Amino acid sequence: MTFVVAFPLLGAPLLALGAVGLAAWARDRSGGAPAGLHPDPTTTTGRLRRWDGAAWTDEVADGGPPHGRGRWFRGRFWGIGWLSAALPALLVAAVGGASWIATRSDVVLVVLSALTQTFVCLAVYRFVARQTALEEVVSGRAVLAAAVAGAGATMLVANPLDDLTGFLLGTEGALWFAGPVEELTKLVVPLAVFLLLRRLRDPRAGLALGLASGFGFAVAENALYAVTVPRGAAPDVCRALVRPTAGTDLGQLLDRVVLVEPLHWLLTGAVVLVIWRQWHRHGVRLTLPVVGAVLFAMAAHSLNDASAGWGCSPSYLGVRSALQPLVVLALYLVLRAVARRSLPPTRVGLVSRGWHPRRLPTATAADAPGSAEPAVPTRA
Repeated sequence: MTFVVAFPLLGAPLLALGAVGLAAWARDRSGGAPAGLHPDPTTTTGRLRRWDGAAWTDEVADGGPPHGRGRWFRGRFWGIGWLSAALPALLVAAVGGASWIATRSDVVLVVLSALTQTFVCLAVYRFVARQTALEEVVSGRAVLAAAVAGAGATMLVANPLDDLTGFLLGTEGALWFAGPVEELTKLVVPLAVFLLLRRLRDPRAGLALGLASGFGFAVAENALYAVTVPRGAAPDVCRALVRPTAGTDLGQLLDRVVLVEPLHWLLTGAVVLVIWRQWHRHGVRLTLPVVGAVLFAMAAHSLNDASAGWGCSPSYLGVRSALQPLVVLALYLVLRAVARRSLPPTRVGLVSRGWHPRRLPTATAADAPGSAEPAVPTRA
């Protein structure tokens, strides 16, 4: 239980370490397609759309050769980069799980949970980066630093606040408040980079920072639950009604890796991208999309957590377990819908059809302000 007591104390050095890393490595990159007219990613016709260097504008013009929009689950959907991270996650889960059942060691279970979650997060980041060319706008070291800082914020801020709400409001009340507490905590690191360091303001860099902050939160939270779950301390409100075993405890932790913790990075990645894109277009303001994205994330998070306390009957738990993969899939589709609007010109026609934007605002070149130069296509 020493780890549980010291958990918040580990947050400060991790947050400081991540902050130092961000100060050193969070440098804006100028790679990728230059500003100008590029093949419009929303259509296969010979239409061009202006890319301002960080986002698509509403200015379109006729011209340029027809181009493709990819095929479903083809193109850059598959890749050795993200698959090579997913396979070690399975290996660590199998070997570590067998070791823990044999030893019942807290250290083994914490390492198992943290490593499995880390490899899953690495696979997810590599997959998204492969679709959206995140390497054009942010370095891998900056993403790592943001994840470390996110883990520190989890330990230092979110975990004590969750405990406080649990003490004041009980378990069910704490589950409802988890959404605001945890979603706002995950925004601390990205907002600090944007507002304090004044770096990585490209919308795709925001996507990377949001994912990284969610990754750090997921790794830290699952490491904590690796100690508390076997002791019945958290977070299962129905635990008293079942007979837990080493196998069920291990299954619950691994279930969190793929069906619960993904909510952290899916929600925060989408929210930060929306905020960055709005601030890129309109300046730093609390626009309706900014407020709406944050409220959506908090509501979705609270609803998901609170539903764990709505019933403990086998039938209810079975239905909830069956719906959890659909929740993850739905939030992945939300993230994809948000992220594909920032698909860079260098990926048009190369990624699968699902990662091409469906609709973008449209205005002719003659109607767009400040667009007097001729529409000259650039190679995507």
